[in-house]
Amino acid sequence: MFVKENAPESFKEMYLHLSGGWWDEKRPNTWFADHDKQIYINMRGKEGAETPVFFYMYYQGYIVEFAVWDYDEHDEHVYVKIPDALKYQKSEIEAVIRTAHKETNAFNYFMRCRVNEIKNCEFKWSIYRKYNEKIILHKFERSVSMKNKDYVIIQVQDIISAGTTKPPLGRHNYIIYLHPEDRKIHINTDFRRKENQNYQCCMHYDRILCNSLAEFSTLPEKRIQNQAYGAWMDGAHS
Repeated sequence: MFVKENAPESFKEMYLHLSGGWWDEKRPNTWFADHDKQIYINMRGKEGAETPVFFYMYYQGYIVEFAVWDYDEHDEHVYVKIPDALKYQKSEIEAVIRTAHKETNAFNYFMRCRVNEIKNCEFKWSIYRKYNEKIILHKFERSVSMKNKDYVIIQVQDIISAGTTKPPLGRHNYIIYLHPEDRKIHINTDFRRKENQNYQCCMHYDRILCNSLAEFSTLPEKRIQNQAYGAWMDGAHS
């Protein structure tokens, strides 16, 4: 769930990426955070009297920019710029923004800065090449004990499923497994079988797919395919 909070000192590096390098040592550095899903949103504010309110969001290792007009305007659009690596995840990103908007009372940063209701808004998409490189911040993407590991050994009994992406996502083999440290369900596209039948997975080609087996059983195939392609793109850009 998204909450409005003061970004802790341990998340300073993340906050600097979202705020354009701004960190106030004397006053709170407020953002919207869903720590369970590792999604963080910073309100940059307006860039002039006749502009919408701009937001920068950390999502799956990339920066997503979106803009919404403030509450006294009547533009029924949300404008979103995404890197090429996320172009097949528009529906997931839209759902995240809508959820964050709802759970934070319309991004109520402070009393006089709240944006439009977006329930009936149409999302307009564009590719933003400025943020096409993945931000490698391992301590936010994985548990602290995992952050310096390029490879992780997965026991064969923890392999849940395997498959191959389909066009237009190319043909990339993937495995889905229970991670031995964070105990979440991951998807990986750079792996090899060891002599002892366990798997060695490169964590640069890896994403958290969901939090539990119960959640995995409800995932649509499209979501799995998109995340497999995203994991492969993550590694290609790392």
